[in-house]
Amino acid sequence: MASKILMGDMPELMDRILMNLKTEFRSLHSCALVNRHWCKMSIPILWRDPFSFMENQAIISGYFSSLDDDGKLILKEYGIIPNFPNTLFHYARFLKVLDLSHFGYRVEQWIDFQLSNIEKNAKNKLKYDITNLLFKILIKSGATLSTLFLNDSDIFKVNSEISYLLERNTYFFSQLQDLFVSESSEYNVENVIKLLKILPSNATNLSELKIRIFNIYDTQLFHAFISIIKSQKHLEWFKFHGSEKKIIPEFDDVISALENQNRALKGIQIALCEFSTEFEVLWKFENLEVISIVCSDEQKILKLVNTDLCKISTLEICSYESIEAANIIQILENSGQLLQQFKLDSGENEIYSQSLLLEILINFCQNITYLYI
Repeated sequence: MASKILMGDMPELMDRILMNLKTEFRSLHSCALVNRHWCKMSIPILWRDPFSFMENQAIISGYFSSLDDDGKLILKEYGIIPNFPNTLFHYARFLKVLDLSHFGYRVEQWIDFQLSNIEKNAKNKLKYDITNLLFKILIKSGATLSTLFLNDSDIFKVNSEISYLLERNTYFFSQLQDLFVSESSEYNVENVIKLLKILPSNATNLSELKIRIFNIYDTQLFHAFISIIKSQKHLEWFKFHGSEKKIIPEFDDVISALENQNRALKGIQIALCEFSTEFEVLWKFENLEVISIVCSDEQKILKLVNTDLCKISTLEICSYESIEAANIIQILENSGQLLQQFKLDSGENEIYSQSLLLEILINFCQNITYLYI
């Protein structure tokens, strides 16, 4: 069998082996050097998420091998000679995972490598140009993202040409499954909103949406989240992390929008959010399997879970306050043998009705593989 794999006679098995190495840059690079077939199999995996773990200057130079004349002219204006070697592969089309914070960091590294003494204002302008040149290459390459991390990185600012390309090129986001948005500053929120507004029409196959908001309550930002949720065909996982336990009117509208996903949603995680009546939408969820509530009025929220419809396999409750375990007994009884992971954490505070809780777990939940109390 080993000889068949080496000669490329078992491509499906070979692909599975290499995918298990997708975060092992050195191992994948070694595989690419074995022979022509291994190289052809390894390169797409090696370049699916290059900005996260490749630590050399070849990433951007590899992309710039396909730079057009207008792009080369921009580099020349900064004193960068666009003499990039031809490559055997069109690396840009292999991109699957894009984290804009890593993306921006690699741009900075590349600029520092090319021009160590560049003046600050000129460097900031060059960051802007390089970032948009790269994005243009990625969009036009035929790449389809599966995972996108959007944050408030001050490096990435979309110019009008990129906005136009993203709106017209429905292919780039068409296979997007995982979207993670993290905002902590209003400094660059406008650019994040600009990108988010493109997604409802171009990315309708999300499986997971994760949002982390730190003291940013921009109405347009939350409206963008609502549009994305309502446009999805089958959103299975929703996670929202606030920054403090307070009422956010805009977040209530986001929770209400989840009603569109009442049959699709399998998992929900709410952290650092104040309870409101909009959480009553939880009563309509028919197929919830995973519930995680962190410091968010867990007692009130759990009362809204329809235990007749939902069969929970994972239940996680964390609080800064004491927890009354009796309030979750019905969920445990109904989930029964399906419950596999259970966490109840009150920090240094009391957990009431522990004896009843343990009795229910022993009698009804005998398939638990992870237990934390």
